[in-house]
Amino acid sequence: AIPVSDFSEAGAAATQSDWRPAAEAAAAIAAALEHGRVEIADGQLRLVGAVRDAAGEAAIRQATAIAEAAGWSVASDLTPPPTPAAALTTFAIHAETGPNASRPVECVAGDKAEAGRLSRLAATLTPPGGPCAVAPDAPEGWGEAAGAGLAALAALPGGEFHLAGQRMRLTLRSPTKRAMFEQVATDLRGALPEGYQLTALAGVTAPDAPSPPAAPLDAPPPLRMTHDNAHLRIEGGAPDPVIGEAIVAFARASLTQGEVEADLTYGGGFDTNWRAAAMSAISVLARMESGTASVTPEGVKIEGAVEDPLAVTELHRALAEGLTDDRVAETRFRISPAQLAAKELLPPERCANDLSALTEADPISFAPGSSEISSGSDGVIGRLAKVLVSCADGRIEIGGHTDSQGSAGGNMALSRARAESVLTRLLGAGARLSLLSARGYGEEEPIADNATEQGRARNRRIAFRAVEEKEE
Repeated sequence: AIPVSDFSEAGAAATQSDWRPAAEAAAAIAAALEHGRVEIADGQLRLVGAVRDAAGEAAIRQATAIAEAAGWSVASDLTPPPTPAAALTTFAIHAETGPNASRPVECVAGDKAEAGRLSRLAATLTPPGGPCAVAPDAPEGWGEAAGAGLAALAALPGGEFHLAGQRMRLTLRSPTKRAMFEQVATDLRGALPEGYQLTALAGVTAPDAPSPPAAPLDAPPPLRMTHDNAHLRIEGGAPDPVIGEAIVAFARASLTQGEVEADLTYGGGFDTNWRAAAMSAISVLARMESGTASVTPEGVKIEGAVEDPLAVTELHRALAEGLTDDRVAETRFRISPAQLAAKELLPPERCANDLSALTEADPISFAPGSSEISSGSDGVIGRLAKVLVSCADGRIEIGGHTDSQGSAGGNMALSRARAESVLTRLLGAGARLSLLSARGYGEEEPIADNATEQGRARNRRIAFRAVEEKEE
């Protein structure tokens, strides 16, 4: 029912044996939210956000009941949709026309079709009005009454129209003549649906004094982001905490390595396309070596260093896809030839030598007689994974070796199991399966004297070497 971006990873977290009811409920609930978050964790569905409308509220009740029947608990912190009574006070339209008109058009519609029709009517005013916002639970007959009022105002050389709930006010403004105004008001009163009341204010027939200028709308604070040394900082303004949390979560998913830090303030004045522009800027910034970005009502600016010059076109495309309005994109990408040369892929032989040098300086350790890697070797595993990112296509063998203590068959099996454990850990850290293989050598290739403890310690090792495809 809604666009989906999938940031999940296979095996990212352990799941309960039967998590499908919770997953299906989570999808149904997410589709019924205006904005929010649904989490599945520890046998519980956690819901935060605002419900779209009454139909969405019913869908959420049904989905949570199915999940609870399957044994899942539900923790909900959802804001219900506005009730019709509340809508009577929140639904309002205000528009002016004529040479002294200064206040911008304010327009709310009950659905997209109604918003389009009212927006087209507002566009016929002088000066023309902009698009209408959409909100749920409009009062009965709202679209018909609002359309009749805007059409009446468009027929006047000057005037003011205001509708709140079911109460409408039409005010004469210069240069409209009284007789014309009274005829338009009479026609409007006959066109209103049942329950709507019109007050026509025609006391001013002389040229109006200029209307006081409308108070300027406070521009929302810009969103600023800085990416440097695998660290992304986000600061500035966001519409509300739910959208702010969604932006930060998207940043963490986009930044594959490093940390995300956020310091956001919340308030009004944000347009409906702000979130798409912010996510587009984050997506581009996270794929750069370093840089800064800002998102304002006028546009998006991104500046920084890019590793691959061929990626610039793709970054521009990704940024453009997120700008669905009139925002202007401005980019300044820097490319360092020296940095690019330093990041050229290593041939397999060079890569294997660099990997072996790491394990010689900081050997991977295992529990005695076991293939379980000790926690103290997490650091060297991470450094090996970083080297593998720079390795060109080829084949690199992870070789397991033991000392001569124990049986030859047992040593062969242990060395193979240890090599496979290292392979599994490196794959989990992002290494390419096509690049690596594992093999056990047991006690067959000693590099030191097995007669001494020091020599045996050196022989118990993990080593790397480049191999030909035919050796597999």
